[in-house]
Amino acid sequence: MFVNYGDFNFFEFGILVDMEHSETEFSILYCRPFDDEEDQYLFADCLVSIEDNWINRNDVMSYLGMDAEDFDAVQFAIGCVMFYGVENFSNPYEGYVFTKEEVKEKLRSYQISKNNLKVVW
Repeated sequence: MFVNYGDFNFFEFGILVDMEHSETEFSILYCRPFDDEEDQYLFADCLVSIEDNWINRNDVMSYLGMDAEDFDAVQFAIGCVMFYGVENFSNPYEGYVFTKEEVKEKLRSYQISKNNLKVVW
């Protein structure tokens, strides 16, 4: 089941993480509105393996303000998506730009917890 790690309103700053993950691999649904385009959203279903050797652990941790003592694997995986971009963790053939209705349609196929999330789809 996906739980919210972003805004209460998914369409403002959406980050949902599937809690049925391994210790090193995370499925993350990521959504952001485009500032300059009405009803256009960046949306991606990302798969992050935090052990991938191309990920610079120190850079991502610095970006997040995280240090080794307070390392959180879920937050680190989210930080990887934010630091490197969705295109490095998702299928480019599905595209990244969708209308709100298209994102809602995609979200209907996921099991999402309603805790701490405005769910209207």
